[in-house]
Amino acid sequence: MIRRAFKLFWAYILEHNKIFFFALLSGFLLVLFFVKFFKPYLAARPQEEIIGRSGNYTLQTLPLDIQEKLSLGLTKALPDGSATPSAAVSWIATDSGKTYLFKLNSNLIWHDGKPLTASDINYQLQDVKITPKGSDAIEFILADPFSPLPIVVNQPIFRPGLIGLGEYYLKSVKLSGRFLDTLVLEKPGRLQTYKFFTTDKMAVTALRLGKVQKLEGIQDLTNELNLLSKPDINYHQQAAIFFNAASDSVSEKSFRQALAYSLPQNSWDGVQSFGPLSPASWAYNPNLKKYPQDIENAKSLLAKTSASQSAKITLTTIPQLKNTAQKIKTAWEKIGMEVTVNLNESLPENYQALLIFFEIPKDPDQYLLWHSTSLQNITNYKSPKSDKLLEEGRQTSDPEVRKAKYFEFQKAITEDLPAIFLYFPTTYTVTRK
Repeated sequence: MIRRAFKLFWAYILEHNKIFFFALLSGFLLVLFFVKFFKPYLAARPQEEIIGRSGNYTLQTLPLDIQEKLSLGLTKALPDGSATPSAAVSWIATDSGKTYLFKLNSNLIWHDGKPLTASDINYQLQDVKITPKGSDAIEFILADPFSPLPIVVNQPIFRPGLIGLGEYYLKSVKLSGRFLDTLVLEKPGRLQTYKFFTTDKMAVTALRLGKVQKLEGIQDLTNELNLLSKPDINYHQQAAIFFNAASDSVSEKSFRQALAYSLPQNSWDGVQSFGPLSPASWAYNPNLKKYPQDIENAKSLLAKTSASQSAKITLTTIPQLKNTAQKIKTAWEKIGMEVTVNLNESLPENYQALLIFFEIPKDPDQYLLWHSTSLQNITNYKSPKSDKLLEEGRQTSDPEVRKAKYFEFQKAITEDLPAIFLYFPTTYTVTRK
C-alpha cells in the first residue's frame, strides 16, 4: 500500500516537475523575504540579568551607578575626580567663578521621546540662581566663587517618574514598605533586574537559592568559600574613626595621636588609607604624616595627656564594622585604655569615638565635612588654618592653585587628627560556582 502510494506520488512529480519546482522555489524565496524584511519587527525575548544588592534604598536614594544607567548629569566625573562633558557639551566660568554657563547637547532625547531643553534642568542647589538661556543653554549664578560646581552637576537629572536620558529606561518598580524590593531596567534586547536585601548575608542566601544570578558591592563574605568572588577596592568610601572634639577625653591632639600609633597597619578589610582623599584624586597628597604602629610611643604620648589617669573611651560603631571595632579595642587596650564598644544602627547625637564609613566626595573640596561652620562637621573640628585652606580651595578656578591648597589641607588634618583614617573597603562581585 505504502509502496504503491509512493510510486503514484513520484509519477506525479515527474509529470508536473516544472510546476513542482516553481512552487518550491517560490516558497523558498517567500521565506527569505519574510525573514529579511520582518525579522526586525519580530519581538525577541530580551536577555535578563538578575543582580542582588544589599542596603535599604528608595527611588530618591538609588545607588549612583544605577542612576547613571538611567540618565546623565550635565557633566560626568572621571576616575580622578575631574569633570568631563555629558548632557552638556561645554561650559564656561566668568565673574571670577560666580557665573557658569553650560551649553547643552541638543540631540539628547528623554525616554518618553521629548527633546532635552534647558527648562528640564532641575538641580536644587542652595543659594544658586539657575536660569535657562534659550532652549540649549543654562546659567548658574552663585553668591560666591565655587570651583567644584562642574563636579556637583554630574548628578544624573530626571523628569518625574524617573524618566531619564541614559542607556536604560525604568521598566518597573516593586516596593517593600517604603524601601525598594525590585527595580527592572530595560534597553533593546536586555533587562537588568535589581533585587535589594537588607544585609549582605540575606543577599548571599538569595544567591544560594538561585533568586539572583550575581551580587554586586558585597563586603561581608565570611566563610563563603563555595562562591566565586571578584574583589575590588571601593575608593569612593572610607572607614575612619571620628573623634568628638567637644568631648574632653578626646579633645587633646596627643591623646588622639596615641590612639593612632597603637593601631596595627594593613590588618583591615581593604587598602590602608592615610588621609581624607582617595589616592585616585587629582589633588591627593602622598606625603602625609603616617602613624605606623609604635606601642611605646603611644604609651608615652598617652602618659603626657590629662586623660592618662582615667584612660577610658567608648567606641561607637555600626554592626557592619563590629569586627573592625574589636581589632581597634584590642589595640587600644594594649596601651592601657579601658575600651567599651557600642553598636548603633544610626548616627548618635553624642559620642567620643565613632567608627563608620563615609562617602568621599568626587571633588577634593571637603568643606562640608571639616569646616568649623558646617553643620555636617560631626567632629566639631575647629582649625583656622584648615578653614582658610578649604575656603580658598573652593574659591579659585586655577587647578594648580587648588591642588596646592588641598595638599596643605591634607597635611593639616592628618597632623591635627580629628579622625583616624583607616582603609578603603574591599567589595566583591559574587556568583555561584
